[in-house]
Amino acid sequence: MPQLVIEINGQQRTLEPGRSYTIGRNPQSDFSFEDARVSWQHGTISFNGSGWQLDDHGSTNGTYVAGAR
Repeated sequence: MPQLVIEINGQQRTLEPGRSYTIGRNPQSDFSFEDARVSWQHGTISFNGSGWQLDDHGSTNGTYVAGAR
């Protein structure tokens, strides 16, 4: 199964398939951000069997990729 490598602020993390990774302002998130544009529980990253996907959890400001919501 393919790993996913994410780089944030110069630090790399390798994500393994088989679990979900949380994103949000919540300090307990796997990827925690101190940014008002990020919701407390913004979304999750997971492997769906054929590829990695990012699911937005109804965040107030939404999720954008390459400028598109």
